[in-house]
Amino acid sequence: MHRLKERFFQGKPLGLPLYDIHGHVGGFSRDYPVFGGQIDQLLEEMDRIGVKRSLVFALGVYGTELRYQNDKVIKAGQRYPERFSGLALVNLNYPEKDILQELERCRSAGLVGAKLIACYQGAPAESQKIEAVCEYAHHHQLIVLNHGWGTPEFLRKMAEIYSAAQYICGHLWLAAARVVNEFDNVWMCTCAYLSPLDLQQAVETMKPERICWGSDLSDLHWGFTLGPILLSSLPEKVKKMILSTNTRELFRKLGLEKESE
Repeated sequence: MHRLKERFFQGKPLGLPLYDIHGHVGGFSRDYPVFGGQIDQLLEEMDRIGVKRSLVFALGVYGTELRYQNDKVIKAGQRYPERFSGLALVNLNYPEKDILQELERCRSAGLVGAKLIACYQGAPAESQKIEAVCEYAHHHQLIVLNHGWGTPEFLRKMAEIYSAAQYICGHLWLAAARVVNEFDNVWMCTCAYLSPLDLQQAVETMKPERICWGSDLSDLHWGFTLGPILLSSLPEKVKKMILSTNTRELFRKLGLEKESE
């Protein structure tokens, strides 16, 4: 049995620092209760499992409590800057100037990019407002993580025109394989793979160094998203890339991790 798989079955830390590209903080929102998701509880579990840093954003994704939700992310990052790097939730129904104003407020408070989730907000998956967010991220060299980019062509357009930003596909999206392979600033998150073959197909069709583990904490338990990677037939080297090396490289690009770490 491979070492990573064996330690996972034993409930032990895997022996390598884990880097998480997709997490939520805040504990709950008005109409989305999650229990056991407070910051100290998350940190305790991160320490137990060996998660060094997580890219996080608000759990309340609808955006009607936008500043309140983003303030939770800001607070987590300011209290534990070495453990949580935050993205600002964007409400795509707001006027463009208000969206950019909130992004500026959050960037000034230490957040490193934007989280988009048009489908939950009843907004178009491709729009001028999303382009404005990508342009802002390009100007400040930030991250844009999108729950769904609409079409691969739209993602390709953003990655090419606004090339100084880093783009994350928030959930495993096999249709974007060519875009991931074409651009070094496009990253694929693993959560949440519903077919046992999806992860294998992703590794076969995309650059393995652009595929990153996403826990979806505190919405999901770490074991739910770690298990399919650790119990897969992927080579141990590829598992380590997905769980650790790749996202660490993204964090290094943003100056969040040092080269020596």
